[in-house]
Amino acid sequence: MVPPLGNIQAVTVANGQASVDLGFQQGSEEYVLILQALRPGSVGIFETFVNGVGVTLSARGLASAAQLETLVADDAPIREMERRILATLPRIDPPRRALQPAQDLGSQRNFFVVNKTGSIQITNPEDFDVVTATLRYIGTRALIYADDTGLLLTDAMVQQIGSRFDDQIHPANVTAFGPESDIDGNGRVIILLSTRVNALTTQEIVDQGARIVGFFFGIDLQHHPTQNPFSNNTEVFYAVVPDPNRVHGAARVSIEEYVALLSSVVAHEFEHMISFNHHVLIAGGSPEALWLDEGLAHMAETVNDMHFQNQLRSAFFLHSPPTTTLTGGGNSLDERGAAWLFVHYMEDRFPGVLRKLVAGAGRNVGTVNVEAATGTTFSSFFDQWATTLLVDGGTIPNPATFESSIDLRGDFEEAKLLLNQSEPNRIPGNYLGIRFGTATQSIVLQQEGTTAAYVQVRSAGAGAARVVVDGDPGAQMRVTVVRVK
Repeated sequence: MVPPLGNIQAVTVANGQASVDLGFQQGSEEYVLILQALRPGSVGIFETFVNGVGVTLSARGLASAAQLETLVADDAPIREMERRILATLPRIDPPRRALQPAQDLGSQRNFFVVNKTGSIQITNPEDFDVVTATLRYIGTRALIYADDTGLLLTDAMVQQIGSRFDDQIHPANVTAFGPESDIDGNGRVIILLSTRVNALTTQEIVDQGARIVGFFFGIDLQHHPTQNPFSNNTEVFYAVVPDPNRVHGAARVSIEEYVALLSSVVAHEFEHMISFNHHVLIAGGSPEALWLDEGLAHMAETVNDMHFQNQLRSAFFLHSPPTTTLTGGGNSLDERGAAWLFVHYMEDRFPGVLRKLVAGAGRNVGTVNVEAATGTTFSSFFDQWATTLLVDGGTIPNPATFESSIDLRGDFEEAKLLLNQSEPNRIPGNYLGIRFGTATQSIVLQQEGTTAAYVQVRSAGAGAARVVVDGDPGAQMRVTVVRVK
């Protein structure tokens, strides 16, 4: 019996083992097995053996050792440091101040700025610099301060950044995710532009293909005079100044890219601030799980019509899905690309879910938060998403439940072309990592936790054939079969 094109069926997996009988009436039919290792997090590499009888197998998503290397991305070191600190910091209810008096342009204020991204002590003055900054923009929702060492930062740049936050980013983020806190009662968010942020990017970070452009630090909303004395006790995020000649840090920040770059960073970090308000200040819980926190923050860029960087990040994931954990990471570019695609798909399926996720239904985080917000089990939703990656945008009939508003294949091919032009072989694989070569009768797949691998099955002739999956029971394997030809 040959199912219709686009037919999707689940295969029962018990103790890591399963078998599936496939029909080949003409002999030219093709199927794809989506092998999902649903073990949460990144707890190691799982091996799965796929054996075909009378069929040819080709694996999608097999990665070379070089492709397993991860890339540090943007604010990842700060996010990790924030979580380590907050895990040891008692719950602090920040004092609610009376509305602060308006400040004049040109007035100055001191800020504490963390001066490294490794292990810090939040009571150690050596881990923070005191930055004296001048108020250069007063808006309806933003105050922009800048230190006096960023000589290339013009008033026009500051005005553009402030106006975009006031007119676009603030209303768009609040509508999508919910409101931020206002612990100092000034009704505004502070953006501090400082060379101290440029200095956080070391040559090691640059060598990994990344740079720190800006960040939000949750300790600023958890002030305590003795346990957290270097909190700025205000809604603030930090960003770089233009530095085309690398005077202040190891990464180049060109004048031409600056305003667009800062707009993207501000949209991203503002979502982190909003999420912290709801999960920690309002619910009294923990910050959102890192992978979902980053997926939501990258979605904030999309909400503000800043799609390009997410398109590039997702390309790193889409060429090698089995080695990119969804729930165990959040630091590398490929992990962030996966998280963004997953969150975007949630919003496609359940419009308005972003706000539910940020609210967290109280103290829910991570996969539990996904289940509460979508009303489905995480494993089922992951299966639907992994299937959408295969069938969407191709020639396969796409059931109504598997729709994405993103041009998945088109975006990938465009990003791959651009990345490979700037750095040859940066994205060596094809969409979902399909690789063509000598066919074998059996293959071995290696996957991390919460990943999907794609195995294409062809037959040399008409008839029926059985494919056997033999994997690690600890991987919590799930198999979905799709007829693609």
